[in-house]
Amino acid sequence: MMKGKHTKKKKSYLKMIMSILLCVILIIVCVFHFKNDNEDKGEDFAKYPELVGQIASVGDETLLIRQEDNTEYLISIAGVIDKNKGLLVGNYISIRYDGQLDKTYKDIQDVKVKKYQVTEVKIGNRKDAVVTNDLSKIVQNMSLEEKIAQMFLVSCPDSQQEEFVKNFQPGGYLLFSQDFEDYTKEDVIKKIQSYQNNSKIKMFIAVDEEGGSVVRVSQYLRKQRFQSPQMIYSQGGYEKITEDTKEKDEFLKDFGINLNLAPVCDVSTDPDDFMYSRTFGKDANETGQYVQTVVKQMNEDLMGGCLKHFPGYGNNTDSHYNVIHDTRSYESIKENDFIPFQKGIEANANMILFTHNIIDDIDESVPASLSKKVHDILKEDMSFYGIIITDDLSMAGVKQLDSDENNAVKAIKAGNDMLISSDANVQYQAILEAVKNNEISINQIDQSVLKILYYKYILKINL
Repeated sequence: MMKGKHTKKKKSYLKMIMSILLCVILIIVCVFHFKNDNEDKGEDFAKYPELVGQIASVGDETLLIRQEDNTEYLISIAGVIDKNKGLLVGNYISIRYDGQLDKTYKDIQDVKVKKYQVTEVKIGNRKDAVVTNDLSKIVQNMSLEEKIAQMFLVSCPDSQQEEFVKNFQPGGYLLFSQDFEDYTKEDVIKKIQSYQNNSKIKMFIAVDEEGGSVVRVSQYLRKQRFQSPQMIYSQGGYEKITEDTKEKDEFLKDFGINLNLAPVCDVSTDPDDFMYSRTFGKDANETGQYVQTVVKQMNEDLMGGCLKHFPGYGNNTDSHYNVIHDTRSYESIKENDFIPFQKGIEANANMILFTHNIIDDIDESVPASLSKKVHDILKEDMSFYGIIITDDLSMAGVKQLDSDENNAVKAIKAGNDMLISSDANVQYQAILEAVKNNEISINQIDQSVLKILYYKYILKINL
């Protein structure tokens, strides 16, 4: 009997060992199976030509790849590429292929994909800010005209506002004092809902409700207008700033407003500065802490925010009325004015607005809002991946330098994702023509639209 028991135990151990070995074999098989189908370490892929571009659309068995000059190639992926591995509109792809591409041929290219690599594109500073399947599908199904319209934050027209939304389908409306003066809260809610009802992709409804001297809504529709950041801080420090931000967010959301162009990140400690009353009124580090406090609370409240006015207004005069040259050194701006913006970026700010001031030590040829050099500093040196938006292109600081059409095209070429515009029809047409003439890459348009849609998604604006 004892011998029988040992025999049974021995068989049991053997079965266990065999099961473990079988599991190991299955794991190894799965690893090799899920490896890239075209990976073959024994093959020298460098001998094959390479095509690098952005994914423009994904079909059942095809992939449309677009290069920066807007040249497109339709590539067969049947049985070659795993469609679940990042093949989403907006991501970049590199393929090694056998055969010859034909730029003039619009059907499936006569090439065979040998190897490929997909690079995910960041469309914001949060960890989850990458292209998703849902965002990819939306962009793939949009026309070029619809994409460009999403890049406009339009100053709300004086009349026929609903008709404009229906015909133009802008990314958003920017409301000013006249949109609240002489109206009740119920009137405003009804108007904003009518805009959204006429929009296929729900809009940003934006205001400047900074507190203090710039309050578009609360000066008419609140018992007391929101106070300036300096005043709020004096009453209770950063805790009071948090409370004020939360109250402001709730107040605006009640109307259907989902984007507040705040906080002001400019550094000013001199009461004689033009921008002083709108700033936190303290040094760069304390201003940075203020910005970080506000951004964190706005994110928690799902209220859109916008850091402004990059790269920092300094002690310059008003660009609403004049062309402004900022003569400070780049180093002084970097070591001082960049700090609040960097703190805001670290707190996951999703949008930054550019000033029209000309920063002579960086690019003396155009305002910062139209300067690729200044935009590259924000993107590359400060690692900002979110939405970049111009200040209003109707301001004298930019309007006196060139036509509305040219400024709009320059703004997109510089790297802006959205334009604040009072002349949207004219500027839209200029951008559309520039894309069709290959002056502007459709890839860039797609990247901007993905950022805009992503921000609307995380704010729970119904797309």
